[in-house]
Amino acid sequence: MQIALHRSYGLLSFILISHMAAISLVIMSRLDNVLLLILLLLIVTSALHYCRHYGWLGRGLAVTAIRLEAGERCSLIDFNDQEQGGYRLSQCVLLGPLLILYLKPVGRGRVRSLVIPRDALDSQHWRQLQIRLRDPETWAK
Repeated sequence: MQIALHRSYGLLSFILISHMAAISLVIMSRLDNVLLLILLLLIVTSALHYCRHYGWLGRGLAVTAIRLEAGERCSLIDFNDQEQGGYRLSQCVLLGPLLILYLKPVGRGRVRSLVIPRDALDSQHWRQLQIRLRDPETWAK
């Protein structure tokens, strides 16, 4: 089963609001100008990093689809339609508006986590993914 992921406006607004709140708190703290500038630079860099990671800038790092296979295996497809290695689902967290998948590589590679917001999927795929992830026995089917 392959599920297409879209860019999430909810996640973008969360990133922007939380980083703007951090910027306003740093400004209100009235720190030394050099320290203030360094902290503001770090916050803006963080916002740009997360926007790039979730496909709002550059889109090279964004995951556009996830392919679920039998036996807890899955693979990720990036914006360039390239499949990113075999992963094994090690854990998942089902929250109301979010699904968080923790993926371990089958061979060598880095461990990944994938955050899937509610508005990144259509309602049918969201429901199918929640049902499939809720029961570990359904992964083998």
